Amino acid sequence: MPTTLDELLMQSAAGAEPVIYAMKVKGDLRLVLQVPDVAQVLGVSPAVVYTLIRSGQIRVRNLHPGARRSRYLIPIGALIEYLQGQDEPIPTAT
Repeated sequence: MPTTLDELLMQSAAGAEPVIYAMKVKGDLRLVLQVPDVAQVLGVSPAVVYTLIRSGQIRVRNLHPGARRSRYLIPIGALIEYLQGQDEPIPTAT
């Protein structure tokens, strides 16, 4: 099983379809990441990650929908889709 983002991207690009996307973060194998983890992987600030989430470019699961403060979990697969350019932003009302 791949343990780094590079290995996941290579496996995905090779056409293999993994059953579960996982990544080692701080020594733990994870299926989902939190905003600070994604910011570190992408080399950007958490504010940039929140912007990507709000624009629909990165799929997330909100643990507290409708609450004042959201807590997002980002599936590893969603991060891979974003990095491969397969994201489709949610249309915004104009």
